[in-house]
Amino acid sequence: MKNRIIFIVVFLMFSVVITSFFIQRDVNKNTIDLAEKQNMTNTILQGKNVTNVSNVAKKERTLDESETYDLNKLKTVLCKEDYQDLEIEYYQIDGLKDKKIETEINKYLKNDLEAFVDQALKAGKVNQENFNVNAIVNSNFSNTLSISYDVFSYLPLSEEEEPEVLLDECITENFDLTTGEKIKLKDLFAEDTKAANIFNTSVYHDMISSQTDVEPISEETQDLQVVDYNDVEEIMLYLAICFNEGKDIKFVFDEQKINLSEFYVSVYYEDMMDKIVIYDKYKTEQSIFDGTYEVLENLPVLAKRFDADYEFIEQGSNYYIDVSLYDIYDSDSRNEEIFETAKKYLLNEIKQVKEKASQNSNQFFVINNAYALYTVSQYLEDKNDWKVYEDILKLEMNKYEYITTKALFNSKYYDEIQQVFKTTQRIETGEAYCYQNLFIPYLEVDYQDYENEIETIYIDKEGKVHENFES
Repeated sequence: MKNRIIFIVVFLMFSVVITSFFIQRDVNKNTIDLAEKQNMTNTILQGKNVTNVSNVAKKERTLDESETYDLNKLKTVLCKEDYQDLEIEYYQIDGLKDKKIETEINKYLKNDLEAFVDQALKAGKVNQENFNVNAIVNSNFSNTLSISYDVFSYLPLSEEEEPEVLLDECITENFDLTTGEKIKLKDLFAEDTKAANIFNTSVYHDMISSQTDVEPISEETQDLQVVDYNDVEEIMLYLAICFNEGKDIKFVFDEQKINLSEFYVSVYYEDMMDKIVIYDKYKTEQSIFDGTYEVLENLPVLAKRFDADYEFIEQGSNYYIDVSLYDIYDSDSRNEEIFETAKKYLLNEIKQVKEKASQNSNQFFVINNAYALYTVSQYLEDKNDWKVYEDILKLEMNKYEYITTKALFNSKYYDEIQQVFKTTQRIETGEAYCYQNLFIPYLEVDYQDYENEIETIYIDKEGKVHENFES
């Protein structure tokens, strides 16, 4: 009993400390001395009384915006199967030289999900008719891989009642591709990183919006106020202790940020450049990939691209071309004849751009196109339904062209393009990419100064191109 009382007292002290450190602008607590609060908070967040924390900073290579990175020459294949009378989906990888490591990672990617499903079934948390697994590749770069499975199941109630959520969990799979070992949160940071460097005021305020209940300040206003900060304080304390002790914290990561999966908050690399080592930590002198797949290389760090089925970037003496091709179907169900025809069409247009540039050497052409394959459908009035044609796809082309000078491109627009890929997630929807990699609309130019064309052609299952569609 005595030990329990001591624990409660210590925990309450920690909670007060976290509160006073992170929300001193939100809540007035004038009875507590600021210096004392700061000292106590640092004890927790900087790990001074926690074992297994190195006090010696290693000279590690942290993030430098002038550097570049490569995407992995690794294919991620989405697999679907019936497991325990439930439809599940998971990823498998292909392209590593070391097939033993590849096999080991593939076991984790499949078995971890199946083991979780077994536990959920045993606990009675699965409704067979309302169960879903959403598999996501969060990132695949610099010899690392981050994949997650969102698993959800609910019990439908009456029309007047909200469904009862039985299961809402995220399984995270983060790998070092050079060894096959799983990556922990601490592995993304320099060894001298403390919890205070990560779980800062930015994370705290983001967590307030995702982890607390709010209520109107009064009936006369729509402004809201937090009901109780205790939940956030306890979470921040829990995360700080787990990080400093090297315990597991659920997360996924990409080229720009870390998502704390259980709490819906993000830690952005750009906010702590001198602590991030993920871009360089797992690099090897020799490629770890078998060369089967080709991907983009030498991309600016922090620049995340929208995932495409084929991409082409090239800078010439008086042109910069960035185009992407997307297929509505996954690679395992794709019509290769249609896809290859679309790719040839794209490459032919690139050839025409280069020819045009060679004939206008005093101009600099910025070409930014997206080619997307979609199904063809038609509304049938007599059946009051839509018919989807399976033997033909439409290729929709969204084409942008901006003409400038070589001097202006080199001194201004190239940097602006890279900045679009680094910061779009802050100015758009919260996503970490520029949709379909179309960056020209975000440049500091008037919309009247660039050309935008939208075209559509149709490609049948034999790979023949049609200008129009006839049912």
